[in-house]
Amino acid sequence: MDLRGIGKWCVTALLVAGLCGCGQNAGDGSVSVAETSAAASVEEVVVEPEYIIYPAFTDKTFTADSHMLNMSNSKNNEVDFQFVITDYDGTVLFTSDPVAPGEKVQWDVTERWHGRSHTIYITCTPILADGTEGNPSTQEILITIDL
Repeated sequence: MDLRGIGKWCVTALLVAGLCGCGQNAGDGSVSVAETSAAASVEEVVVEPEYIIYPAFTDKTFTADSHMLNMSNSKNNEVDFQFVITDYDGTVLFTSDPVAPGEKVQWDVTERWHGRSHTIYITCTPILADGTEGNPSTQEILITIDL
C-alpha cells in the first residue's frame, strides 16, 4: 500500500468538504459559532489617555527685571487648569481663571512682596470636560525677591 496516495486523498477530501460548505448550516446562509466568534474578535478598541501632565515648579529668585511667575498648561493636556497660590498660613494670594491647554497665566510676585524669601504653595486643579474638578496637585516652592 502506498501511503503517499492516502495522504493526497485526505488533503483532497478536506478541500472538497471546505468548498462544498461543510460546517455551515443547511444552506440557509448562516455561519457556525466558531466563525462568528472569530469575526467579533476583530473589533477595534479605542483607549482614551487617562493621565494629565501637571506642571513642575522649582525654587526661584525674582528681580526687578523678572518678577512674573509663569504657570502653564501643557498643550498635550485635554483639560483646563486652575492655579491657586497661597502663602504659609493659607492666605490666597492669586487665583487664575481656567487656563486652556497650551496657554499660560502669570502672577506678579511684587503685588505681595518687595523683598526677602517666602514659601508659597501652588495648587494646580484640572477642570474636567463635565466641569468637575480633578485631583489637584500642590507644590511648595521658595521664592526669593531681590529687587
